[in-house]
Amino acid sequence: MSENSPDDLQDAAIPSEGRDAIIRLLKEIKFLRSEIEANNQRIAELEDLADRDPLTPVVNRRAFVRELDRAKAYGDRYGNGASLIYLDLDGMKEINDRYGHNMGDKALVAVAKTLVANVRSSDLVGRLGGDEYGIMLVRADQNSAQEKARLLMKFIDDIEIKSGNDTIPVSVSYGVIELKSQSSAEAALAAADRAMYDRKQEKNSGVGRERAGAVRTNNTNQPGRAETQGYAHGPALLPPHRSAPPGSNCQIHAAHRDICSSAPPGAFPETLQHRQEARRYPDHLHGR
Repeated sequence: MSENSPDDLQDAAIPSEGRDAIIRLLKEIKFLRSEIEANNQRIAELEDLADRDPLTPVVNRRAFVRELDRAKAYGDRYGNGASLIYLDLDGMKEINDRYGHNMGDKALVAVAKTLVANVRSSDLVGRLGGDEYGIMLVRADQNSAQEKARLLMKFIDDIEIKSGNDTIPVSVSYGVIELKSQSSAEAALAAADRAMYDRKQEKNSGVGRERAGAVRTNNTNQPGRAETQGYAHGPALLPPHRSAPPGSNCQIHAAHRDICSSAPPGAFPETLQHRQEARRYPDHLHGR
C-alpha cells in the first residue's frame, strides 16, 4: 500500500473514516520523502563547500589531506603507487606589497586553473594554504612525478598578470615525494615541503638564474629600478633609499634599507648582499 495513491483507495470495503486516515498518511509520507530528498541535496552541497577552497577552483587542505591518506592506504595495500608535488609561488609577498592583494589573488587563481587543466581527472589539486598547492598523482612514481612537475612549472611560467605598464610573471618552486616512502600523508607533505624549500633557496641564490620575484616591466626607463633585459631583480621591488647612490645594489625591501643608507656604488655585490640579507631576514626573503 506504500505506493498507493488516494485514487486507489475507493474500495467500498474500506470504511470512509479509515480511507480518509490512510489518504492523510500517504500525503504525509510523500511530504516527508520530498523533505528528505531536499535535505540530502543540501547536505551534499554543504559537504562540497566544506571541501572547497574559498578562492580557487580546487579543494582545501582538509580535503586534500584526507584524499592523500586514502591514496596512501590504497597504495600500501594494493601496490598502486602515488606521488605528491608540493608547489609554492615565488615572490608572492612582493607582488602583494607592490601591486595589492587583488593582483596576488589573481595569480593564485590563475595557477590553480592551470594546474587543474593540466592534470588527469584521477589526480587531485588542493590549496594547502596561502600560496602553496599540492598535486596528488595516482599511479605515478618519483620519476614520472618529477617530469610532471617540470611540465607544470613550464605552463605556470607562461602565466602573465597585467598591472598597468607592468607584466607580472608567475613562477613556482616545487618538491616531489613518492607516497610509499613516507609513513603518512602529513609526513609526505612535510618531506615534499622540505624539497620545495631547498629548490626555492637555490632559485633565490640567483646563480645563473632569474631570481624569484622578478617583475617584468614595459617601461625600461623607470627611475629607481635596476633593469636587466627588461626585468627588475631583487627580493623586493621598491625604489632605492633616497641616500643610496645611483647604480648601488640598495634596491631592497624597506625592512632592509638600514644596511645601505649610505652605501657607495657596488658596495654590496649581489651574492654577498643576498647572503647578508638571508642571514638577517631568512623567512622574508624566501617567502616563508
